[in-house]
Amino acid sequence: MEIHTKYLQKLIEENTLTCLYTDHFNESYDGYVLDFTDEFLIFEKVDTNFKFDGICILYRNDITRLRWAGNDLQSISKLIDLEHKTSWKSSINLENINSLIVDLAKEFSVLTIYTQHLAKDICFVGQVEEIDNNTLLFHEFGTTSTLDRKFLLISVEEITKIEVNGHYEKNITKLFGLSK
Repeated sequence: MEIHTKYLQKLIEENTLTCLYTDHFNESYDGYVLDFTDEFLIFEKVDTNFKFDGICILYRNDITRLRWAGNDLQSISKLIDLEHKTSWKSSINLENINSLIVDLAKEFSVLTIYTQHLAKDICFVGQVEEIDNNTLLFHEFGTTSTLDRKFLLISVEEITKIEVNGHYEKNITKLFGLSK
């Protein structure tokens, strides 16, 4: 068993607060590893107020470091209310990005899609309309001030990260009266 796989399993089993880094995109998150495959890692984020802030699905090869233990993370872990931690649904098909998107769209009404190789700061928040092997048709939400809706075609191969069930996605769901 590879060291990376061994310790990912250990982080899940021991429910260990972990800091995840994607240095190529200049990001880091505190949270919990929920699941993984050879291609993807499912991570539940914790915000700076020690509240759970949704699930992040990343490609494993975009993750440059994982850190756990130490005084800082151990102190933070004591401030997190674990009763609100997600029960990860293993029914989400992690076989490939297409099946992952289809299952996430069924489970959550709003997804945030990132295309960080193109532009690190751009994301699209919306609902999946259609998807095939190459293209995602996304019904995008504008800002909360404009409530604008538009359609967007995204190349599936450009997707680097997907987030669901975070504070922003939950607020959009409420604002537009969408059901889960």
